[in-house]
Amino acid sequence: MKQMDFSLNDVQGEEQFIFDSQMIERAELMILRALKWQMRSITPFSFIHFFLSLFKLQDPVLQHALKARASDIIYKSQHGT
Repeated sequence: MKQMDFSLNDVQGEEQFIFDSQMIERAELMILRALKWQMRSITPFSFIHFFLSLFKLQDPVLQHALKARASDIIYKSQHGT
């Protein structure tokens, strides 16, 4: 996956709100506590099953082939190959 470095100043832009790193950390912890630390990572791979279900395919071999092809496309797009 492509990773970019950025500073807090880049995100804030010219808005009137100023957030320091401690304020952001407190907000993140508040959200995590509200969720009781129950989180999961959502990636493009998480949506493959949903989109394949829209096709209502009956052939398991075709379903598997489409899932493999979609996974390959996602992987290659994230790694620039």
